Amino acid sequence: MESLVPAPYRSAATLNSAIAKQHSSTVALVPPEEVWPQVQAARKALRDKGLYRWPPHMNLLYPFVAPAHFGAAAALLASSLEALATPVITLDALACFGGRSRGVLYACCSSTEDTEALQRIQEALQASMPYCDDQQRKNEGGKR
Repeated sequence: MESLVPAPYRSAATLNSAIAKQHSSTVALVPPEEVWPQVQAARKALRDKGLYRWPPHMNLLYPFVAPAHFGAAAALLASSLEALATPVITLDALACFGGRSRGVLYACCSSTEDTEALQRIQEALQASMPYCDDQQRKNEGGKR
């Protein structure tokens, strides 16, 4: 079977060392559009500086690669997720980080099962793109 990843990028190490990360791209979960109005209203109330730059989302790998490398990166990410079951994850709680002058709203799971499923997805993605580990390096497990 022919690889979907271009020859120069057949390994994560090669792709990860060949590219520069960009703060204008991410691998993220995006909620269904029907919940966007409520999320956007909360983000606006919190003066989220990314309100007009980013849709409602949950970053899994950020910063990510330049658009020119999306194809190769997507092939690596897809192969890393093949072994995982496709879970239904419910993000049913909201919290924020940041200070009084600027808050960033984030969604989270109230169930341990959903949290663990989300962690498995992030770990699989991180394993295929170890170079994009900025969030994980913030502190243990990327938690704030």
